[in-house]
Amino acid sequence: MTEAADTIVVVPSEIQSSKLRACLSCGLVKSVAQFLAYGCENCPGLIEAGTGDRERVLTFTTTEFSGITALYKPKRSWVARWQRLSQLVPGCYAVGIHANVPDDVLEELDALHFDTRG
Repeated sequence: MTEAADTIVVVPSEIQSSKLRACLSCGLVKSVAQFLAYGCENCPGLIEAGTGDRERVLTFTTTEFSGITALYKPKRSWVARWQRLSQLVPGCYAVGIHANVPDDVLEELDALHFDTRG
């Protein structure tokens, strides 16, 4: 079985970058609808699939990111190693996150043992 065969790869469904959001912890890029449906596959407990918690999605994701890197086989990709993404699920990732994260959100991320990318 191939590396990505047992993983669903979710490619952003929106074309306009202004409608895409990046997870503050891992940088996974999706639309709000995709975060609501699938959650963040890299961050269990942060954004859960199927909960319909739009406020949580908006709190722990941002539109303030630059560049997108698409990864299909992160464990074999030199780009994934360079961007420190080789342990994450296949998908599209923000190259840089430039959000000013509020202190209460940083505290919650820390309490849940998640780092922020930036």
